[in-house]
Amino acid sequence: MGVKASLLLLFAVSLFVSPSHAARIQKEGVHNLKQYEKDAPTGKKQAGTDRPLIGIMSQPCHDCPGKSYIAAAFVKWIEAAGGRPVPIRFYNSEAELYRIFKQLNGLVFPGGLTWLWLDSPYVLAARKLFQWAVQANDAGDPFPIHGTCLGFQLLHILASNVSRNDLLIETDSTSHATTLQFWNKQAAEESLLFGDMPDKLRGALESEKHNIVLQNHMYGLPPDMYKKYPLLSEWYNILSTSKDRNGIEYVSTIEGKKYPFFGTQWHPEKPPFESLSLSLSLSLEAIKVSHSLGSSFIETAKK
Repeated sequence: MGVKASLLLLFAVSLFVSPSHAARIQKEGVHNLKQYEKDAPTGKKQAGTDRPLIGIMSQPCHDCPGKSYIAAAFVKWIEAAGGRPVPIRFYNSEAELYRIFKQLNGLVFPGGLTWLWLDSPYVLAARKLFQWAVQANDAGDPFPIHGTCLGFQLLHILASNVSRNDLLIETDSTSHATTLQFWNKQAAEESLLFGDMPDKLRGALESEKHNIVLQNHMYGLPPDMYKKYPLLSEWYNILSTSKDRNGIEYVSTIEGKKYPFFGTQWHPEKPPFESLSLSLSLSLEAIKVSHSLGSSFIETAKK
């Protein structure tokens, strides 16, 4: 098996989303949780489980066999924290997406390479899952979401319904080992993501000596967008920012104010499970950070 194949979980199921179906979904919006109760199988999620099922959204294939894939690091990251990963093919029917959703305890929007247009099949599917998660939380059923890199950007698009062209700017942050600058240290210390992390480990995230934060993206979201689009501030707290190679600042970590939704523009899942990038820190600190964030997410999903 080649290197590329070993890094991907490939899903070779055929893809067909007709333009008329996509248009119908966009027009009708996301349906209520009870929409498919009559048609969906009777399988039901385990609340309060110590073996949470975590859905991971697949990405469109661009240079791989099949129609979609999930990078293996996300699967291993969830497993290492005690979760059971469940693939979610982004092109599944609405009924199938709901059938899977109702059995999950949490969701990951992973990083990847796809355009986040508001009317794309990928964003339309993600919006359904996102709004079902909101409804589940509102009903008293804790349902966390973690978005990484592209998934981080997706969380902002879904909350604001603003085009990625209006939210994002170009950044020089591909394979960039850097740091976090905590936006509000008290907020970080009180957050679910960083609250249980030892002070020394949070310090390593800020340290230019360590540079354990891997950024790998071509676009970023400037902090000023939270002022331009106040709805973002209603949804999320900015926990940290980072700077690209040219000194351009962008938001790098967020946490939901009302809902257990978390986002990292950087890649906490990579250090324990990937080694090809020379920019990726494999230090003990980087691996501890990865396990800390994975564990905090899974502990939330266990509730």
